[in-house]
Amino acid sequence: MPTAGKPFKPLAHFALLECTPTGELLLAHRKQHLLLRVLVPQDLDDLAVALEAALKGYGRERTAFKKQYTPVNWLWSDS
Repeated sequence: MPTAGKPFKPLAHFALLECTPTGELLLAHRKQHLLLRVLVPQDLDDLAVALEAALKGYGRERTAFKKQYTPVNWLWSDS
């Protein structure tokens, strides 16, 4: 998928770690030390839609996470 386009531009910051046995793509953000799991749909033509939704959800959840916990050098810890 081209990472130059708007919906997939954040994908350039992720590294693909693996495909899990449960059918998920496991992606790691290179700087933020956070993981993104994307369920691979049965029809691979729907992968772009699933990935776009996961990236949007990642942004919302990361923002909520940052409000709940204070990161130190992009690392979050729960004391």
